[in-house]
Amino acid sequence: MTILLVDAGNTRVKWAIAQADSFNLNDRWLKFGNFNHEDTHENSLNHLSETIRPVKKVICSSVIGKERTAQLKKKLMALHPTAHWHEICGNSALSIISTTYIAPEKLGSDRRAMILGAAGLFPNRNILIICTGTATTIDLLTSKNEHLGGLIFPGITLMSQALHAGTAKLPDVFSHNTPIKTLELGVDTQSSIYNGILASQLGAIELGKRLAHQQNIQLDMLLVDGGNAELLINAYQGSEQILFSSNLVLKGLLAWHHQGYI
Repeated sequence: MTILLVDAGNTRVKWAIAQADSFNLNDRWLKFGNFNHEDTHENSLNHLSETIRPVKKVICSSVIGKERTAQLKKKLMALHPTAHWHEICGNSALSIISTTYIAPEKLGSDRRAMILGAAGLFPNRNILIICTGTATTIDLLTSKNEHLGGLIFPGITLMSQALHAGTAKLPDVFSHNTPIKTLELGVDTQSSIYNGILASQLGAIELGKRLAHQQNIQLDMLLVDGGNAELLINAYQGSEQILFSSNLVLKGLLAWHHQGYI
């Protein structure tokens, strides 16, 4: 039997097919794909309909709102009508990993999944989890399986777009083809924006590290995922181990499944 893992993010929907009876968080998916929200979804969903069958469960993390999530669910369940639908939320698996969030149900499902994924990949570690998507998020996970909160701020691309949209002449300097460079002082407007935005992201990470230290948490590692992960890892100059883990939300959904709560 197989399970379908779905990460409906702000920009893209990522999905993976995994074995229901094997526990492997290292990207060894039977099949994997993604598509933009702007797409018709038809080609992607047709490809999903050709995946290994039967699908026992559809396990989803969604941050795209209730109405759009319901539309996605309807299409996916039409392709796999005998599967059971499970949607992770901020309240999921609190008995395994607690949170200091005042209202846990308001913690983003993607952040909750990443926390579970990080704990599954690196148990008993103090980890700063960083996701560099449309927004950049930072979450602190302790070796005692406690989530001590985090930070949310605009991602690299969103910062660049906002600066371009909010001024008369400043260019939008980040795209999928932006070359990876080391952090330095800019020598023209383009490079000053590039380095300024990169510095702001790295500065937030340094603040996250400081806040962990203030709670007497000695970090074992920084775990980074997301479309701009390589940019940050390349520019990072701290002493802590910094690792890239792709598709951390999907890994967290798989970890949630194997904890036996769904």
